[in-house]
Amino acid sequence: MIIEATRQITFAGSTVTLESRGAAAHQVVALLLANLAPAKQTAATSHWTLRLVGEESLQVYAGPTGTPLELMGDEHAVAVVRRLGHYLADQSKDGLLFHAAALSWHTHGLLLPGGTQAGKTTLSAWLLTQGFSYLSDELVYLPQGSAVMQAFSRPLNLRLKSLAALQAELTLELTALTPSDGVNTLIAPSCLGAAAVQAQANLKLIIFPCYVPEQPLRFIRLAKAEAALRLMEGLVNARNLAHHGFPDITRLVREVPAYALSYSRFSQLSPWLEHDLPEALDELAACSF
Repeated sequence: MIIEATRQITFAGSTVTLESRGAAAHQVVALLLANLAPAKQTAATSHWTLRLVGEESLQVYAGPTGTPLELMGDEHAVAVVRRLGHYLADQSKDGLLFHAAALSWHTHGLLLPGGTQAGKTTLSAWLLTQGFSYLSDELVYLPQGSAVMQAFSRPLNLRLKSLAALQAELTLELTALTPSDGVNTLIAPSCLGAAAVQAQANLKLIIFPCYVPEQPLRFIRLAKAEAALRLMEGLVNARNLAHHGFPDITRLVREVPAYALSYSRFSQLSPWLEHDLPEALDELAACSF
């Protein structure tokens, strides 16, 4: 089989080889890598290979590098994005890799950890419409001992229900990058008005978002112990780290304040953005001084 394009992606201490052949395959790769930093020459060893093949529909092959690749079947671009993220996390080490979104606001890095359906991507999408800069909506890595977030800057993987809510609330004309898989679609951060797409940012606040229907907005400072437990729930490479990463989690919550944010409507977020978030950052600056 002739492979027309090959790219190595190194992130969070893990390397995946991405191969493509055919128009449909090249389109998905271009979409996926649009916001990643330019490729660098590296001697990193690739752990996984992901091969996309197709002129119109897409077939996906995958497996450990150096072994025969297994046919995964026909897959949508959304599934390819998820699969690549899983392979990057598989061998990640030497730092904390979170299932989280990351944004930057006036040079302040915000980490938004959360499981599936916690609302981190929806909240991130809304914040981008308010002038935030984008890092990621899925994988965020902090090297050991550091508070500098490094992002896997893929397109936002937004649920169709969330997309509809954003369009209704903000009268946005959003164009999906790919057809829907029936549940999700991919949206470029630029379509949401992102001020910029950044590869990294200094972490200043940790915010655990949660969509709670028919409830008032709540923004509560968390105790360090609770913040550490919540961060452990979102740590996707714990099995690759000494002591499952808990010592570095403990260090992080000592250095960075953490809050829980729950909301039920986008309209509740405007006052929060105008008052509560700046006050939290002002408090942080005062304590740092």
